[in-house]
Amino acid sequence: DQAFLALCHNDAHPGNIIIHQGKLSGIIDFGDAEYGDIHIEFTRYAQDYPAHFDLIIKSYESLANITLSKKRIIAQAILEGIDDIRTEYLAQKRIAVLENYFNLFKISAPLS
Repeated sequence: DQAFLALCHNDAHPGNIIIHQGKLSGIIDFGDAEYGDIHIEFTRYAQDYPAHFDLIIKSYESLANITLSKKRIIAQAILEGIDDIRTEYLAQKRIAVLENYFNLFKISAPLS
């Protein structure tokens, strides 16, 4: 899979992503933006918005006229999840964050 270098938001969370009536209608707060592999940008969307993951990916692909690799995005999200689990375990001796990453395996569309 090929990396696509682009401007990355780097602060994707529910307060910065606006979804209205089932459509991605806006992204705000570009204070942490930087240039990098756009696939890494979408790992947070897979983690935080599993129900809207396909919508966000398709919206970006349509606007950017490229096709992203869901395999690359999910693989990166899993790696980040493993690191989050390790960090939480070291800090708090618990792994409750693990439940958040089960959603990565529930994304309905086939990976491509």
